[in-house]
Parts: sequence; C-alpha cells; structure tokens
Amino acid sequence: MDDAVSALIGSLAGAAATAAASLLAVRAAVRGELARLRQEHAQFDQQGRADHVRVRRDARRAAYAGFAEAFYGVMELVTEAHETSEAGDTRAVLDLIQSEAAAAAHGRLLRARSVIAIEGPDYVVREAEAVTERVDIWLKMPLRIAGISRTPLQVADHASIESGFHTAFQDFTQAANRALDDEGSWSRPDVPA
Repeated sequence: MDDAVSALIGSLAGAAATAAASLLAVRAAVRGELARLRQEHAQFDQQGRADHVRVRRDARRAAYAGFAEAFYGVMELVTEAHETSEAGDTRAVLDLIQSEAAAAAHGRLLRARSVIAIEGPDYVVREAEAVTERVDIWLKMPLRIAGISRTPLQVADHASIESGFHTAFQDFTQAANRALDDEGSWSRPDVPA
C-alpha cells in the first residue's frame, strides 16, 4: 500500500506541477494579450485623434476659404462703387450698391460667416463678425462719398475706414491660421479621460 500511496502522491504532485505550469503559461499568455490589447487601444486612440484633427482642419479650412472668397467678391463690388463715386456718378453708385449683384455678394459673405459660426472656434467667429461689420461700413462709404448719405465722408474718415477694414480682415486671417494649427481636444465618448 505504501507503493500505491507513493504512486498516488507522486502522480498528484506531478499533476499539480503540470497544472501550476499550465496556469503560469496561461497567466503569461493573458498578460501578453492584455499588453497587446492596450497597445492596440493606444494606436486606435492615436488614429482616432489624427482622423478627428484632419477632418476638423479640412472643414475649417473650407469654411475659412469660403469666407475669404465671399469677402473678395464683396470687395470687387465695393471697389467698383468707390471708383464710380470718385467719378461723381452718384446714380451709378446707388444703382450698384442696390443691385442684385451687391445683395448676392453680401449674402454669400453672411452665409460664409454662418458656416464659420458652426465650425468655430469662437475667436475666429468674432473676427469674421468684425470683418462683416467693416464690410457693412465699407458698403456705405461710397454713398457717403457721393453725398447720398446724411453723413458726408471726410478724407480722414476714408483713411480710418479703410485701415480698420484691412486690419479686421488681417485679424481674421491670423485667427483662422491659429485655429488651423490648433489640434484641439478629442477623446472617445465611451472611454473616460
């Protein structure tokens, strides 16, 4: 019986050693798999952030470019109106400013500003609004030059309006460039930060 008990104890010890070795192997495999999953998760987060930044930047770039294009469309009409007013043809100035082309150009600028309001960020929206306000002033300037407005334009006013107008657009472009360089923050909604 001692031999049977010894054999039984030996086989139990062997089975326990085999089970312990298997358990250690499984535990090592689980640790390796967890490390691999963590690495994949980190890569997924990095790729998600890169995709988010790219999509965000592309949408903003399109919004800002649309605003600049609309701005230059208004500027062409404003320049034409300004040149006409300097020639003294007040009726032509009034017709140009009240034309469908001027209304359409101003409407495109306002729609482009609305897209910027959606894309953001807030500091770019504020600068786009400042440009729009300056465009409104600029659109009224030929009327003042031509004497159609109740408030006549003085030479000093013209320089001030033009300077403020260009400064506002320059501020917009600087803010837009800063927003395009900013990666912003991104985190997956299902993963706590």
